[in-house]
Amino acid sequence: SVWIRFALILLCCSDLENADFVETDIPFDFSIPKEHSIEEHKRDDVREWVLSVAMDRTVGESLSTVACAKCGSPKYVASLVCFGCNHEYDPCMITGYPISPNHHIKCPSCGNVATQEDWNEYVAHTKTCPWCGNVQSPIY
Repeated sequence: SVWIRFALILLCCSDLENADFVETDIPFDFSIPKEHSIEEHKRDDVREWVLSVAMDRTVGESLSTVACAKCGSPKYVASLVCFGCNHEYDPCMITGYPISPNHHIKCPSCGNVATQEDWNEYVAHTKTCPWCGNVQSPIY
């Protein structure tokens, strides 16, 4: 499952199962650093949490999917590419998730795009664009 993979990466094991990540744009061909960047006591806390989630039978073991806006094929909710039709989505500058064609806005200052709901929530709190830092307001 995804949680077991995370625990293996955390433990710096190299024998990872990639079947769960076929037809996603989650990288699986990467080198694992030789040294940890997180303190051991924090790694232990994360490891315990990950293993408890992995053992929780109420938590699903598959990645969430949505229908591609272009072809309707199921795709991983965070994939920026549909592997059914190769349609590419712009990433939301706030979440990194793909932007639905009907729910996007552009920052009036820098032109970078975001999902309208995420933009409005972010800007309501910070009063600035997360990309360019210019003062902004929610866009309705």
